[in-house]
Amino acid sequence: MRQSPPAAALAASVLLLCLIPSAVLMAQEASPVPAASQAPEGFVLVKTIKQAGKTAWTDSGIEVKPGDEYYFEAEGSISIQRGNPVANCGPEGLALRTMQQPVPDKNLGCLIGMVVYRVEVIEDKETKEKTERRLGDPFPIGQGGAATITEAGRLWLGINENLTGDNEGEFTVRIFRKTQPSA
Repeated sequence: MRQSPPAAALAASVLLLCLIPSAVLMAQEASPVPAASQAPEGFVLVKTIKQAGKTAWTDSGIEVKPGDEYYFEAEGSISIQRGNPVANCGPEGLALRTMQQPVPDKNLGCLIGMVVYRVEVIEDKETKEKTERRLGDPFPIGQGGAATITEAGRLWLGINENLTGDNEGEFTVRIFRKTQPSA
C-alpha cells in the first residue's frame, strides 16, 4: 500500500516549486547598473534619449552643423523579433547582415544615427496619401564612440533594420557634444 507524504513535506515542496520560478523571473528582470560615463574630456552631456526597438527612427531634436563633434554611449537591449530569445541584442546588434538594412556592413539591430539634411514629401497620385522621406547618410553607433558631423541638419537615432514593427525593448542613448575651446 502506498503512503502519502506528510503534510509538512508536501507544503515545503509546493513552496519550493513556487519560489524557483519567482527567483528566475527576478534574475531575468534585474537590469545592470549603468556604467560611469566614458565620454572623453571636453564633452558635455546634451541629451539622453530612449530609442525603442520597434521605432525605426527617433528625432533627437538636436540641430547639428559640419565640424560638430559628438560622443555617444548606449546601453539596454532589444529583440529584433518579439518572442524569439535568439533575437535579443545590445546596441552592437546581432552578428547578421542583410543588403536591405540601412547600414549593410554593420550588425543587424545595432544602434545607428543619421543627420537628416532634407525631408521630401511624396504624394501618391491616386490616393493623395502623403509620406515623408528623410534624406541623410546613416552611420553606426553601437555601444558608443565619437562622430564628426559632415552635414548640417537634424540628428536622428535608429535601429539598423528595415522592419522594426515586431521588435521590442529599448536602448538608452546619452549624447555628448564637444565644447568649444575658450578664446
